Amino acid sequence: MVAVIMVAVIMLLAGRFVVGLIQQVSVSESHTQANEFALEELERIRVLDPDSIKQVPVQPLPYAPAFRRSVIVSDVGGGITDLYHYRIVTVTVEPPPGLEPVSVSTVIARE
Repeated sequence: MVAVIMVAVIMLLAGRFVVGLIQQVSVSESHTQANEFALEELERIRVLDPDSIKQVPVQPLPYAPAFRRSVIVSDVGGGITDLYHYRIVTVTVEPPPGLEPVSVSTVIARE
């Protein structure tokens, strides 16, 4: 009888551990997927003409509706006395609710 109780307690504790492990794997997969989406969008933006890059408000990704993406474009320099003129492009992908968003940035030189 004592052995049966001990086995039952061990199985319950092991089940709790397995559920926690599955949850951590799921969070990690969502975060990795968000990072992949952000990098793909940044690669697509890098081949565009710098003047055609526009900001994109937060919107769901068409191929992954649980994820939301935004693009922020900041112009730096470009004045008469400025030595440099470039754009900072930041892509942010928000994974499903409850997880931290992923942001990836790049600098694109302008003429």
